[in-house]
Amino acid sequence: MSSTPIIRFRGYTDAWKQRKLGDKMYIKARIGWQALTKKEYLDSGDYYLITGTDIDESSHSVDLSRCFYVSKERYEMDDKIQVHEGDIIVTKDGTIGKVAMVTGLNKPATLNSHLFVLRDMSGNLDNRFLLHLLSSNIFDDFIESTKTGSTLTGMPQKTFVEFSFLAPSLEEQKKISHYIDNLNDLIVFHQSKHAKLLNYKSAIADKIFPSIEQQPTLRTVNKGSWRKVSLSEIGDYFNTDSLGYADLAEDGKYKCLLYGDLYTKYNEKIINVKSRTNKPVTKLVKGDILFPASTTVDAISLIAPSSVCEDGIYAGGDLFGIRPKTDISGTFISYYINNKHSLKSSLSKNAQGLTIVHVHYDNIKDEKIMLPEYDEQIAIVSLFTALDNLIESEKSYIDKLKIIKQAFLSKMFVEVEA
Repeated sequence: MSSTPIIRFRGYTDAWKQRKLGDKMYIKARIGWQALTKKEYLDSGDYYLITGTDIDESSHSVDLSRCFYVSKERYEMDDKIQVHEGDIIVTKDGTIGKVAMVTGLNKPATLNSHLFVLRDMSGNLDNRFLLHLLSSNIFDDFIESTKTGSTLTGMPQKTFVEFSFLAPSLEEQKKISHYIDNLNDLIVFHQSKHAKLLNYKSAIADKIFPSIEQQPTLRTVNKGSWRKVSLSEIGDYFNTDSLGYADLAEDGKYKCLLYGDLYTKYNEKIINVKSRTNKPVTKLVKGDILFPASTTVDAISLIAPSSVCEDGIYAGGDLFGIRPKTDISGTFISYYINNKHSLKSSLSKNAQGLTIVHVHYDNIKDEKIMLPEYDEQIAIVSLFTALDNLIESEKSYIDKLKIIKQAFLSKMFVEVEA
């Protein structure tokens, strides 16, 4: 059988040929644990022990810095699972289908349990082409259709070797691999930029937002001292109504913000809600600061205020808010509390409950913050808004690159017809 993908590189017209993974492929795995005990997992040594948890799924590589080590005797016990530079490993139990290429080996390495090691012996298969193939939805679909077990899923070798795929000439394989590698490099580059921007924002926040009783070490407007105020002093408290998910409707007349949406991008996730004439609703004003009145224990660290960025939105249930005075920026207060971990920790300590925890205004109204003059509040908001826009732009570009990569993979690697 032969076939071709939906898209091709210019100059390549030959049909792709079908082969099975077991065709001239070296595939080995550690048979059981071979009495390997946790005590033999060494923190340092001369022989790597590669485990499934050492796989970096974003780059499909093995992070050697995570690896444990084993003794020379353990390494030499089974030469069939000694790992070479360029080998591909695949998890075969538990979370099956994690794929990585072993590169940068500076010491001998052996394989832990729950992994296959693959090495092409035919000379007709580019290792990186195989890596990208096993990282595609084609292999994912194969796993889903063949995995065994209920609690612990697994893929026996006799099943693994039956994976069928289409491959072009070695030259075209390398062309495909080069293109995907370039896309991956671009994604990694922008992920690095995104991470650096996040770190920069965090470092700037540490210098701009002072602790109680202190002044900032970095000023955007060098005018006046920051003063200590309580949350109750920055504006008027208001409670919200009990609008909830039961009130959602595609043809609703109101836009509504529910408490769960406080944790989305800039808290701007807006949903429609049915017209409510039997009870009052709270219409928010730009700059209002919202707090979740209840949340899960797992999300307790997320308790922090949210500034609503649009007038005329109605507040859902399980929220309370503060409407700042005219000389106080709600967005500044939001940035301040979100970046001051000590205050967030204090808010968390005031939460009550077990599975669902509650935070009440009376419990936090006396919490203190440091407040600059209004001009400096606005300057700080402008700085962090610009940083957030850069961060979001990088994230958006990364998402687009991933979509391009996925589209390419789906058109390049085609299912073998049954």
